[in-house]
Amino acid sequence: MLTYGFEVENPVRYGVAVEVALDEIRAAAADDHELTRLRRAAEEAGATRTEIAAAIREGRGLLH
Repeated sequence: MLTYGFEVENPVRYGVAVEVALDEIRAAAADDHELTRLRRAAEEAGATRTEIAAAIREGRGLLH
């Protein structure tokens, strides 16, 4: 399964909780303090560090 330009190893894991966490990261990408909290929540939901980094870049407008 291809998501955000990278292969998701386990499509079953990639669920609503991960998507919500990544959306919150995109929205708060300019607030470093809030990002720390949201990164932890995303990791607990099952997001990979690669997914989190991509969401931050996307939120900051670095991905086109």
